[in-house]
Amino acid sequence: MGRYLLPEKNTIIILENISQSFGGTEVLSSINLAINNSELLTFLGPSGCGKTTLLRLIAGFETPTSGRVVIDGKDVNALPPNHRKVNTVFQSYALFPHMTVFDNVAFGLKMSRVPKPEINRRVSEILKMVELEPMAARKPHQLSGGQQQRVAIARAAVNNPLVLLLDEPLSALDAKLRRQMQRDLKHLQRRLGITFVFVTHDQQEALSISDRVVVMHNGRIEQVGTPAEIYEEPVSLRVAEFVGDTNIFDAVVLGKSPDCPDGSLEARLEGQEKQCLLKTRREFADGQNVKVVLRPEDLLVNRKQPGESSGIMLSGMVDELIYKGSTYDIVISLQSGKKLVVTEFFDEDDESMIASVGDSVYVSWIKGWEVVLPDENPEPV
Repeated sequence: MGRYLLPEKNTIIILENISQSFGGTEVLSSINLAINNSELLTFLGPSGCGKTTLLRLIAGFETPTSGRVVIDGKDVNALPPNHRKVNTVFQSYALFPHMTVFDNVAFGLKMSRVPKPEINRRVSEILKMVELEPMAARKPHQLSGGQQQRVAIARAAVNNPLVLLLDEPLSALDAKLRRQMQRDLKHLQRRLGITFVFVTHDQQEALSISDRVVVMHNGRIEQVGTPAEIYEEPVSLRVAEFVGDTNIFDAVVLGKSPDCPDGSLEARLEGQEKQCLLKTRREFADGQNVKVVLRPEDLLVNRKQPGESSGIMLSGMVDELIYKGSTYDIVISLQSGKKLVVTEFFDEDDESMIASVGDSVYVSWIKGWEVVLPDENPEPV
């Protein structure tokens, strides 16, 4: 069993030592993962990382080169898709254009020879759940993109699958509708009470809808965790840089702080003479080069030079202000030449506190919010 395989009594899917190759090229390597019943789990990663291949392996459209796919306690490697108790919603929705909404949703039940009264009841229930009951007689071309997507989900969910697989189903929608559908998907998943396995390359989408996120890169799992864990406690620079905006500082470990029993390290940051304390649970050797990761909202900007008793302060100059409504981003060039982005709330009642382009400023951060990681050079994502 691998490091990410955590079987529990509510586990619905187990991916055990999964590897997959096409034409001699390995696209998945040693994947171990347990997916829980009734959770919304998202595979997140850049194009080509293997996330859609994993979804196809669960669905039965591909067979792993090695390893096992276990669904509801049964090894399903040899089972075809229609015998796996899972349904898939594709990017294109794949609705039948000549059929009404009702008939599209009822199609699978009719193929399974479900009695007509049962079909009518189940289709009506699921259409009410996705708020499309008044549109049952319409054809797909008479619906909006969001409505078509809900029809595709209803058609998949009406068969009572154990798991619903969604392969970037929101990618064709505009930004506003996409955000609305993200909320609708999460609410629908809770109402249905079944497991959703979602694939996306959109970090914001993954963080906003998921119970857990699986971050992938080059056919491997980089990290599994809740959205908060992925965002606030990345396990590698690759995850930190891929998920959300980051500021990455260079530092050198000087040793453990004798005055801090909480695991703080004394370090020299960005070549500053003054030492700083870095809070971390990781172990680092004296003299080791590390990276200090801070999100834009973790940083603080001071327009006045701090006193000698203040903590670490990095001096720089404001290059750009980007207004975003309730917040604005401040782009700052440090004396070392490194650029930072700081996010602050816009206070229209005290505009004197807002830095201007060309201002000299001093940057610090909220103590304890830093993430300290080994110095490494991840491949671009």
